[in-house]
Amino acid sequence: MLVLVTLIFSFSANIAYADSESDCTGSEPVDAFQAFSEGKEAYVLVRSTDPKARDCLKGEPAGEKQDNTLPVMMTFKNGTDWASTDWTFTLDGAKVTATLGNLTQNREVVYDSQSHHCHVDKVEKEVPDYEMWMLDAGGLEVEVECCRQKLEELASGRNQMYPHLKDC
Repeated sequence: MLVLVTLIFSFSANIAYADSESDCTGSEPVDAFQAFSEGKEAYVLVRSTDPKARDCLKGEPAGEKQDNTLPVMMTFKNGTDWASTDWTFTLDGAKVTATLGNLTQNREVVYDSQSHHCHVDKVEKEVPDYEMWMLDAGGLEVEVECCRQKLEELASGRNQMYPHLKDC
């Protein structure tokens, strides 16, 4: 009897694992505008390999998309004070060029969950950083877990910051 119960449990666990693996099929093809919920939702940075990640960083559309550009207000905590900056995101498929005055950051959405509740970005620099963004309103637990798994895979053991746990 114990062998039968163990066998059934093992089989059930394997099916659950297989289902969770197939649930992690991201949105294809990856499109940054889709990943940003077509500019209708705010996203918070929940994990990052960048040791200088801003505390409580949130990106929120600050207007309508014009051609391939989207104005985005980035809000963050600077010590105990809140600060905001107005960026322009230029979107090209999965690629995003974020511009603030003379500062430019290039990134690519490398994973986007099916319902766009979370996504993982690769920040292009000599040693790329990876970031996990989630809807400010929250997301489907299974999709958030898929984003977390994708970030773990890409970050391959690098230290991660949790900027949204900083008294936001």
